[in-house]
Amino acid sequence: MFTTHSLSIGYSYPLCEGISLSLDSAARLRVALIGPNGSGKTTLIQTLLGRQSPLAGSVTQHGERLGYLPQHPELPPDTLVGEYLEAHLEESWHAYLIDIALETVGLGQELLLQSTSSLSGGQQMRIKLAEILLQEPTILLLDEPSNHLDDAGKQWLEGFIEGFNGSVVLISHDRNLLQQVVTSVWELHPHTRQLELTTGSYAHWRAERARKRADKEARYAQLERQIREIDRWLRAHEFHPKYQFSDRVMSQKKKLADLEALALPLTPVPDPVLRLPTTPPRTEKRRLLLRYDVAEKRYGQRVVLSAVSGKVYSGQRVEISGPNGSGKSTLLQILRGEDTAYSGHVWTADGVTLALLSQHCSLPPHQRVEEVLGQRLPLSDTEYHRLLQQMQLLEYRQSRIGDLSGGQQKRVEMALLLASPPDILLLDEPTNHLDLFAQESLECFLQQYPGAIIFITHDALLREALAAEQQVVLGKD
Repeated sequence: MFTTHSLSIGYSYPLCEGISLSLDSAARLRVALIGPNGSGKTTLIQTLLGRQSPLAGSVTQHGERLGYLPQHPELPPDTLVGEYLEAHLEESWHAYLIDIALETVGLGQELLLQSTSSLSGGQQMRIKLAEILLQEPTILLLDEPSNHLDDAGKQWLEGFIEGFNGSVVLISHDRNLLQQVVTSVWELHPHTRQLELTTGSYAHWRAERARKRADKEARYAQLERQIREIDRWLRAHEFHPKYQFSDRVMSQKKKLADLEALALPLTPVPDPVLRLPTTPPRTEKRRLLLRYDVAEKRYGQRVVLSAVSGKVYSGQRVEISGPNGSGKSTLLQILRGEDTAYSGHVWTADGVTLALLSQHCSLPPHQRVEEVLGQRLPLSDTEYHRLLQQMQLLEYRQSRIGDLSGGQQKRVEMALLLASPPDILLLDEPTNHLDLFAQESLECFLQQYPGAIIFITHDALLREALAAEQQVVLGKD
């Protein structure tokens, strides 16, 4: 059993306080450790490992062995994989354990004679994991383990985590992985400095989180209405002769103070998951916006697209799918008019606008947020301030685009779209390189988007949320 009691973590100031939790390898828990950047996820892991001292409280373990996979595993350069793993054996005659560890992480024995410098990022992660398994841990702490893994590698990782004979604590921005393996969630709340435990799947946590926030906002709104009513009564009657010697004024003042005390802990704080105001619903009356017929698109002698055609109507969701190299991104470029070297034609209705939200930010990295938005959006000062506040960019308005995180850059692009939404929004793997809350924000934004959306994504949760009415499958034989 691994336990913490009233644990406080941080540096010169606490990031999280009063953490009391337990973790038993026999329970075979799969825990997602979730929180915004800077909330203390890595600090908590380092404290559990004993590599950082807590500000207060204690960590105890009885009969458990922790294994830790860092976000960026480092192997010594120019070293044979076999020699590296042998150096982590307790006894030389335990060499058979290396074969077992390699098989467990899905690698063959031929890698033992390879240099660590020749390994891919995914292979390095698996070798590091094999090293950890040699220590026979009962609890694994994994920090972004799906980094550097392709789709097949991610599928292997899901099976490894599910099959591990012990408990796992997982930090990950891979929502698909969390959806498949998680049995409980530890969420760090930076504004309250508390750790909240939720039992259940990642999908259950998402639903519970939304429900709790809605309940809290409704209760806060109710208290605010009561506070305003009492405040109006006091301003009108406090000094009126009729109530000068009445107990009612004192009673109302006491009630006001009680309500304000109840409302204070319910005061809304910025949600890492962006919630946009309700947009006009997608129109039920379908209007033809775009028609395309790509007879052929070549790169040299290679045919990338052949006989691809379709129509897009207002408010429609269209998914483009297919294996790598099947021309998905090329088709988006053709629809947007960026690629004209093909046989066929694309027709758009009069006045129809298109915009692309891609996996890589297309904004100039040297410009500041306020310059980008100010040059492209004809807004008054009040409208501009409201937009920055709405998109949680107010404190970053002086920052250069290149200095922002991937999620913050995406919010600037979303601000441009929100202020001037195109009729057709093109998406090319939009959740790539985004943290967990930025992915949730983007999903929320797109679910509310009133225009048509044509999208490419490997994110199963985003695919489910957008619920495409039309499928364009490329690369079929």
